[in-house]
This record gives sequence, structure tokens and C-alpha cells, in this order.
Amino acid sequence: MLDPNTARFIFYLLPMYIANSSAMLLGGGHPLDFNAKYLDKQPLFGKGKTIRGTISGIIFGSIAGLLFASFFPNYTVFVTTSYLEFAVFSSIGAIIGDIAGSFIKRRMKVKSGAQAPFLDQLDFLIGGILFSLHLVLINLSEFAVLAGVTIIVHKFSNWIGFKLKIKKVPW
Repeated sequence: MLDPNTARFIFYLLPMYIANSSAMLLGGGHPLDFNAKYLDKQPLFGKGKTIRGTISGIIFGSIAGLLFASFFPNYTVFVTTSYLEFAVFSSIGAIIGDIAGSFIKRRMKVKSGAQAPFLDQLDFLIGGILFSLHLVLINLSEFAVLAGVTIIVHKFSNWIGFKLKIKKVPW
């Protein structure tokens, strides 16, 4: 049995984590930016952001929310009583946050796949938080814990993906 605070953190993060990882695992195909260039002649987002990944991430994060709300209602209620709605909005936000992070990296002339510490790990979290603020407010100390956990989980899961040859780089 999870205590309420632990349940709140876990079930708050899960839709965003699932959306973000699903986009990476199931992506590929046509680039989301249609190979467009921005004013600086750099790609808008880059080849790593695809239509299939974007749609997959939002769908899988939302489905996960539906499943969690159905099978774990005693835990998801610690996040919000509108958990499915939260999962949909936080999944959309996570994907848009990741795309925004890619846009920022391109403006900073960081190549696709190259490291951008903290931006790589937190862009999807910040997007998910912003898109779900109308449902769940978090305070600064909660954000600090969410960010710290996310940095650690992100680095570890990317290292595992690299070792399993799912990712080309360990970050």
C-alpha cells in the first residue's frame, strides 16, 4: 500500500513518462516539421521529432491514464479526481514540451541527439506540468522533487536504452 504522497508523485509522473518514452520508442517516419527550416536556417525541430512519435506519445500516455484510473482509483485520486483528463493534458504537454525543447536546442545550434543538460531531462516534465495546471497545482518543493526524480530516471532509462541498442546515445 502506497502512502498518499508517494502515490501522488508516482501517478502524477506516469502519464508524462509514458508519453515521452512512447514517442521515442514508437516514433520514426515523417518529421513533424516536414524538414522546414527556421529563420536561422536550422531545422525547426529536427528529424527526431516525428508525426508518428507525437501521436503515439499522446495516445499511449492517455491510455495509460485511463488504465491507471480504472485499476488504481484509490491512488490516482491523490493526484486529482479527474485523472483521465489530467493524463490526456499532461501527455499532450509532455510531447509539446519535448518538441519545444528540441526547438530550443536547434536555436542553440545543438545537433539532434547531442546533449543539452537539464533541457533534455526536464522539457517534457515542464510541458506536462504547464498543460495540466488547470487540473493540478504543484508547489515549488513538489516541483523540485519531481525534477530531481525525473533527471535520475531519465538518465538511467536512457542508459538502459543505449545498452539495449534502442538508443544511439546514452543520454
